[in-house]
Amino acid sequence: MNNMAMKTIKKLFFGCLLTGMMAGLFTACEENLTDALPANGNVAYVNFVNAGEAFLYGLDDTLYRDNRLYITDSVNNAPFDKYNGKVSYPAAFNYEPKLDIRQYPRHFTGVPGVVDNSARGDVYWLPVHAGDYRFIFTSRDRTYLHTQNIPLSKQTYQVLYLVESPEADDAYTVVEVPIERKDRVEGHVTVQFVNLSPDAGEVEAYRVDADGNELATATDTPLAFGEYSSAELATAGTQDTYNGILIRFRRPGGEDVQSVAVPANNGAVYTVLLRGFAEQTERKIKKDNETTVSVTVLPDLRTSIRRVFY
Repeated sequence: MNNMAMKTIKKLFFGCLLTGMMAGLFTACEENLTDALPANGNVAYVNFVNAGEAFLYGLDDTLYRDNRLYITDSVNNAPFDKYNGKVSYPAAFNYEPKLDIRQYPRHFTGVPGVVDNSARGDVYWLPVHAGDYRFIFTSRDRTYLHTQNIPLSKQTYQVLYLVESPEADDAYTVVEVPIERKDRVEGHVTVQFVNLSPDAGEVEAYRVDADGNELATATDTPLAFGEYSSAELATAGTQDTYNGILIRFRRPGGEDVQSVAVPANNGAVYTVLLRGFAEQTERKIKKDNETTVSVTVLPDLRTSIRRVFY
């Protein structure tokens, strides 16, 4: 057999080998595609926030220390699928004097258990298997404080805020706020308004121009404690308001109580929280299993902005 024939045979051999390898590779990819999706896509995303004021004012009793979140009573084994087994557990709400939002997860860690879904958002998500959960929040030194049962549906995003309840001076609750992840809305900013203030009463949000003149209401109906509403606000003209969308909160038909400037970042999705107390109040909270302490919370009604997506 001459050299030309040998070269032809070798080319055919390696061509067939390469074709077989590629076919095997694509077959393997196809077979493992489902396995690559956590829990076959049956995943819900949740973000937790400790928004209690008593923790911040009870510094003498270090009430902020070792505030934790337990999920379905599991202490040693996180009740999640293997895809987020690296998440530290139980969850801890870190405290820093100037920290505005005490959230968990608190940053993008790079492990499978924390997903931010956006290069620019500052809300981070813990993926869990969709289903019914019992969430246990603790006061200082992991002292039991409040339990709430919450269902988490497949492919939904939910933020859970621990706050003081207006029902009693020693009561706490979790405000459940779902947020839909939709496509970017060009030329607009999507803003979700949430009322977390136990004593501010009903409020409505409205937009003003650079001179303070009302442009339009941003909430369809007044928001009571624990209620929320979303609006798509155009970014056109915001060069006259320092690239911000100017929002004010007021009591329905009455006086303004707070104002905030939402960055006019094209397509971004924000949550604006009205939080804190409008009046000075005394709150009671567990210091340990035998002791309840009284905390004086000064008037601190304020807003916080969270960039959720995009």
